[in-house]
Amino acid sequence: SSVDVIMGVWHCMAYENTRLKVLMDSWAGAKSPHLKVVFLASEVARGRSIYPNEMMIYSDTAGDDTYPSHVMKGMMGLVHMAERFPDAKWYAVLGDDVAVSVGNLVNILSAFDPAEEWCLGQTGALTDGSWRLYGGAPIITSRAMTQRLVLSPCSTVSP
Repeated sequence: SSVDVIMGVWHCMAYENTRLKVLMDSWAGAKSPHLKVVFLASEVARGRSIYPNEMMIYSDTAGDDTYPSHVMKGMMGLVHMAERFPDAKWYAVLGDDVAVSVGNLVNILSAFDPAEEWCLGQTGALTDGSWRLYGGAPIITSRAMTQRLVLSPCSTVSP
């Protein structure tokens, strides 16, 4: 059986022993058949992390391993998560300062069909009246939406 949710957490070497440690000591380190946590890191962090390599997803398009590189870490991380875990129902990209109730998250997501295109998160209006997703809260995509995003020409464009 596949994992329900793959959580890709933005990685920053500067916070491995603080924020990421707290995260791993709490919800992300809990053993759950419903959840798999990976860190979305820059290629420059390869071989330097204190976390096992199987927890890491490296992107050579993410630039340095600081917070300004998070947009590309998130986009390329989503592509790599979909490749590594193609049978997951849901994919989430989130910061290392987010607390997650795994049971509640899985329960809420069970109300949605991952075979349909869903993108869930915090939204806000832009000045032109359109809407976009914002970070802060996790950005969660269904398997169907993730496959659509991964296959789009934008997912292969380097910054």
